[in-house]
Amino acid sequence: MKDDFLKIKDEYLWDPKSAAAIRDPDITEIAALERSLTRFRAPGAESLPLPEAVWVDRGWQTARPSTWRESLAIAAVLVLAVGGVWLSLGRKYIGDGTGWQGARIAGQPNVDSEPVAAKFRLRTGQILETDDASRARIDVGNIGEVEVGTDSQVRLLEAQAESGSLGLEHGTITALIWAPPRRFTVRMATATAVDLGCEYTLHVDADGNGWMRVSIGWVAFEKDGQESFVPVDAMALIRQGARPGTPFYEDASPAFRSALEEIDFGAVGPSEVEERKTALATLLEQARKRDAITLWHLLGRTDGTELAQVYDDLAKLVPPPSGVTRNGILAGDRHMRDTWWDALGLRDTGWWRGWKRDFPGR
Repeated sequence: MKDDFLKIKDEYLWDPKSAAAIRDPDITEIAALERSLTRFRAPGAESLPLPEAVWVDRGWQTARPSTWRESLAIAAVLVLAVGGVWLSLGRKYIGDGTGWQGARIAGQPNVDSEPVAAKFRLRTGQILETDDASRARIDVGNIGEVEVGTDSQVRLLEAQAESGSLGLEHGTITALIWAPPRRFTVRMATATAVDLGCEYTLHVDADGNGWMRVSIGWVAFEKDGQESFVPVDAMALIRQGARPGTPFYEDASPAFRSALEEIDFGAVGPSEVEERKTALATLLEQARKRDAITLWHLLGRTDGTELAQVYDDLAKLVPPPSGVTRNGILAGDRHMRDTWWDALGLRDTGWWRGWKRDFPGR
């Protein structure tokens, strides 16, 4: 018992500076969440310094599966942060349906082509625009904030105190939302991003192509009934005129990512059949157990021989649970697909499918 207690004391939440905590690879997301919430700390509140090891850019090679210990730690950090966030709400403009408060971060952003002051109000229907030297922040009622990067254009579509929506015309935004799921959406020509309690970055160029990267929590992508559920450390590509890209983890091999892009967005026709076959074979060969999330999404995006191949390789990585059959999956049984998702060790399907019941506009 004493040894177990000493071991626990060496973990991150007890002492972030301990040698064991600094070596622990499971603290990356905890530290990222703490950095995101630091600016909401109550005046006078002390914060423990983060281990130097977690301040480096996570890049393409440091993503890893979450663990039960990480989930517990994140919950603890959220509870500790509530006091600071709650105190900060009194200093925020509370959306009333007509607009949200904004602040200039750098350079000279414009609202409807007019320069903004250091603090400004963005009204529903107005467009906030930045150039290559300017950035701005939008307070999302009292549930979060969005940083608008350089060379970006966003339109405020809805502005309530506890919910709202932005339209991303082009550029880059980073959203940090601490509200319950489904309260905040970002609409693009290609898809709608639905917040499920998270921090994420969206980039769309002038042609409607781009990507989404999730750094905390989950984001749902939806268009015309096509769903993508993107977890922390994963991405999804955006292409004009196409369905939302299939989610993939950032540390997937370059060959895996390239093959997935061909499957998602490659031309479809008699002359491209061989390219697609090669891409699918490469993707399945490169898939790790961690990439089961990508293969699971492909169960709903392939058919015929392709679907059978995806089923067989996913079954090798994560055996289908009781009640999930090959014939059922090949027949498109959605309940079986959802049951298999639950075996991946991610959030339960009952949690993330629930967002559709309250999806704005439905």
